[in-house]
Amino acid sequence: MPNTLAQSIDNALETLFEALDYDEGNQQARWSEEVERRLKENGLTYQAHTSKHHQNRQGQLDVVPYLMDESTFEHLARGLSQRMRFFEALLNDLYGERNLLADGSIPPDLLFSNPEYLVEAHGLNPQTPWVSFLAHDLLRDSKGQWFVLGQSTRAPAGLGYVLERRLIISRVMGYLLRRMSVKRLSGFFRTLRQFLRADSHDHDLSILLTPGQSVESYFEHAFLANHLDFILAEGDDLTVRNNRLMLKTLSGLRPVSGVLRRVADQDIDPLELNGLSRQGTPGLMNTVRRGGIRMGNVPGASVIDSPLWMGRLEGLCQKLLGEELILKTLPALWLGDPDEREEFDAFWPNVLVRHASAFPASESFVVRDLPDPERDTLRARIQTDPSSWVAWQAINLEVVPVAEENTRTESHAVLRMYTAQSQDLKVDVMPGGLAACNHDASWAQLRPNTPEHYKDLWVMGTEPDNQLSMFAEMDVPALGPMDQSMTPSRVADAMFWLGRYVERADGLTRLVREVLAGAIDMRTERQKAALWLLDTKFQTDGIDFDNAAGEIHQLMFSSTAPGGLTELINAIMRNARATPDYLSDDAWRALVNLEQMIERIGWMKHADAGRLLDQVDSILMQLATFSGLNNDTMSRTFANRFMDIGRHIERASKTLMLLNQAFKTLKPQDVNHWELVLEVTDTVMTYRRRYRTRLHPTAILDLLLLDVETPRAIGYLAARLENLVHGLPVQQLVGRKTQLQQLAFRIHANLQMAQTEDLMTDQGLPKKPLFDALDQMIDTLSSLSEAITLAYFSHADVPQQLVKVS
Repeated sequence: MPNTLAQSIDNALETLFEALDYDEGNQQARWSEEVERRLKENGLTYQAHTSKHHQNRQGQLDVVPYLMDESTFEHLARGLSQRMRFFEALLNDLYGERNLLADGSIPPDLLFSNPEYLVEAHGLNPQTPWVSFLAHDLLRDSKGQWFVLGQSTRAPAGLGYVLERRLIISRVMGYLLRRMSVKRLSGFFRTLRQFLRADSHDHDLSILLTPGQSVESYFEHAFLANHLDFILAEGDDLTVRNNRLMLKTLSGLRPVSGVLRRVADQDIDPLELNGLSRQGTPGLMNTVRRGGIRMGNVPGASVIDSPLWMGRLEGLCQKLLGEELILKTLPALWLGDPDEREEFDAFWPNVLVRHASAFPASESFVVRDLPDPERDTLRARIQTDPSSWVAWQAINLEVVPVAEENTRTESHAVLRMYTAQSQDLKVDVMPGGLAACNHDASWAQLRPNTPEHYKDLWVMGTEPDNQLSMFAEMDVPALGPMDQSMTPSRVADAMFWLGRYVERADGLTRLVREVLAGAIDMRTERQKAALWLLDTKFQTDGIDFDNAAGEIHQLMFSSTAPGGLTELINAIMRNARATPDYLSDDAWRALVNLEQMIERIGWMKHADAGRLLDQVDSILMQLATFSGLNNDTMSRTFANRFMDIGRHIERASKTLMLLNQAFKTLKPQDVNHWELVLEVTDTVMTYRRRYRTRLHPTAILDLLLLDVETPRAIGYLAARLENLVHGLPVQQLVGRKTQLQQLAFRIHANLQMAQTEDLMTDQGLPKKPLFDALDQMIDTLSSLSEAITLAYFSHADVPQQLVKVS
């Protein structure tokens, strides 16, 4: 039975250590291994979602949580709620009447040296709060006094990682959370979701606006959007119509009423702000200005993220609210003030120094640890531009226990806690968060975003927390099939090209396998066939069969090889990362394995043909694994349909091109060449079972062009394409939809009417109508691909005549 009385931290630690020390401390080690294993499983997904430049996750998750009693949390909650009110008043003044600037409470140099200050937001007067969501970094000194180190307006600011780590801890140590009456986080997430959906219409959407897969935190964006039931969107997914933000979907434009924003202030609107940015949406600032959207947070709010405010907030709070700050900011010196710079000089070099930029861009220095030349360089930089720097003396931080195998060591912690604010300025504080730990107290204060360990923050109540999961809503859910036409156009576009690139990689891998097998073969005719097959894809001057593996490795696996397998796998990963919540975890693991496999092959030196052939076989199996997993686990949504269409168009196009080349250049007696045609199209066994004869061009054409049962035959692919295109959404696209149907029908109908004797002679030679038919189908498939792009992936306005021409 859980203890229903308030637990002191000492009693709670005793309960926690008793569980960790079970079996001579081996329980702690087992839990640590289990947590690490689950993080690694998520890490595979993290690597899949994130570009190669951002694949090292910072900080291990410690199984020793940071414990906080309810009274301490209530004190911090009061202080953080007050800070939300204060920052709202501060932002209203900075971008409104600027009284604090006029009366000298804020030195002009302090404001205008702030790189986060957005001049374009002056007079914005948003119809919603400036700050709907805020992350706070807090620390406690060795005497038990709390300080605020800083804040971050850039949602989600680690919120997704908080949820991910709590889910992992609850699966490994769930009974301890119940026994210690740890408060759940679901209420905060539910409140945040309600805040961003308040006053919205039934069909309005809520989105998480992300810069895209180029940023390290993309995994967090996808993870959080999925759990909040928000649509993950990028700037190009959106457009503004009549002062409303609209999401481009397969069924047209759908209104958006709530935005949780991770895109930087300067990048959200290329029309008014950074004209070179592709992360935002033209006209979005005007939509905010007219109250057409609820945004967390309003552009310009990140001015409060800068450390320049650290020594000024107490006086400003007294002036704006007439109140003392409940939670003091860590005392710091702004070096733009001559008096404070003099005090800084007296402390030198026993100071910590930070640049004005917000995390993670700001530079930070422990001055005493710098070599003399670097120390002199830093001092010269500060003297050149003192207004852009703050400094403080490191304080003695509290010591917290950290798990090390089956023992514990000591470290220092900085907490990250979260607040959300509604339209009526009601503030909700998350009863949890993360603790960032570092053995060096100075670096713990300077760089809390790059810790050695993370801890889950446990706020312990007086009784078990029985609140419902964040997914438990009081309203009856809408039953029945989901409206798949709500799929964002960018997602459909990415899935379409994902299908094409996967099929293109599959075909190229089969071609490389046969070329390598031919290079190993001692028969001259087989080698000539392999060289012909290579020429169907690449215009080469031939290869040296004594060094076939080296030349093929350079042609296919070099990072700079155009059209090679490395380029194709990169394209697969790029499009898959654009659709993070549409593929299963197992499918992601297959993609990560594929990417790592290609990278390892790229590093191979002096590989022989046999070894390289084994690696190519592994790539082919991994591609088949990915395709099979998608076929078994992916819901038959429009996203899946577009991926299937992409695969079928690509397979049909490549097969038609191969047939065109084969019938133009080969003779009926080129048996080895014809066999490679069947090998590349994976139809050797089907041919042997059906025709029971030696290879004959007429039979090969009958199988690969006209057959309706073989998955790689054009007849089968054309029938599937017609069916897939027929099932695409038709809202607002009736005219274009008819065009798509006509194109798909034309290919299928022409094949149904084709007769082998009209295309081939009795001697197995092609007739002119064969090449006409092949060229026509290749052109029609290209037109179909273009028509799909215009109909579903582009949402350009219809041109309108502005001036009547007489």
